[in-house]
Amino acid sequence: VGLQATPSHALRRAPQHAAPLATMLTTWWEMRVPAALAPRLKLPPSPVPTDSSLSDGWELVVVPLGAAWLVGVAWLVSSALVRKLCRKNPSWTSTDEFGLPLYLCASHMWTQIMVLPAIFLLSLACANYSISGWVDTASSTWFTANGQRFWDWCFFYVFGGYMVEDLIVFRLGPMLLLHHIGCLAGLMFAFVVCPAGWPYFSAGAVAFEFGSALLNLYCLYPHSRYVLWAYASSMTCSNAAAGLCCAAMVLSQPSAAIGAKAFSATLTGTFILLRQKTCNDYVRKHRRAARARRKEGGGGHQRRRRWLSLPWRRAPSAACKST
Repeated sequence: VGLQATPSHALRRAPQHAAPLATMLTTWWEMRVPAALAPRLKLPPSPVPTDSSLSDGWELVVVPLGAAWLVGVAWLVSSALVRKLCRKNPSWTSTDEFGLPLYLCASHMWTQIMVLPAIFLLSLACANYSISGWVDTASSTWFTANGQRFWDWCFFYVFGGYMVEDLIVFRLGPMLLLHHIGCLAGLMFAFVVCPAGWPYFSAGAVAFEFGSALLNLYCLYPHSRYVLWAYASSMTCSNAAAGLCCAAMVLSQPSAAIGAKAFSATLTGTFILLRQKTCNDYVRKHRRAARARRKEGGGGHQRRRRWLSLPWRRAPSAACKST
């Protein structure tokens, strides 16, 4: 919509320059769009000068028809393979209390612990490990000719595919359904509506997913006390980190609309409260089960009686006394 029906030179391949891998995977095409629409699209202008007779009311920009989406496709294929491998474990064929198979908990962990943090670090590296520089780039354009936002798009595709895959392939319960819809809403909000907060959103998403990874581990080993406390501590820390990221996102944008700030704070706060409540419920449930097991086994007094009845704790026999 809004493109000018001009001769073939209106859409042509832009010249390629030596650049990092992110740029080499991207093909750029020049396109003429209305000059008033170009700033809203946040497309970088073409470095090639245009004929002034063709530029009245129109601007030549470059559009990335790149391969960032291929990273999302590669993740989908890899995720299916990992899920197939995890499904072969006979102990993971049952379901958790959310109604999802346990092999799904196992297959999600590599995305939560490895894939998303790796893409986040690559995005940060493209900004020379400067959050402020990353914020400036994200707020100024959606596309960059030097591939600086390539990994941002990869995160968008992978995280979005991660949520959509669960919505399509599996039958989610009401709470998980609302959770995934909220994640997709936050993703679109941070990337499109409030792009300056994208670095903080991606950092908060990584923090959230790390806590969820330990929840998946606990679902696999629900009777392990050590896994429980690892899950409880990591979930609490991840919620705190995500809350700090949300606060930084809101405070770093004084010119943002009040509604946008309220939406971000409300969505993140709701996630934190529900996740921490679930974590606390698991801890209380585990403690009640542990107390019940101790009560059935006689508790500490029974263990003390067993200790006193051991051979080296028994009273010496009459033969020993006579000697």
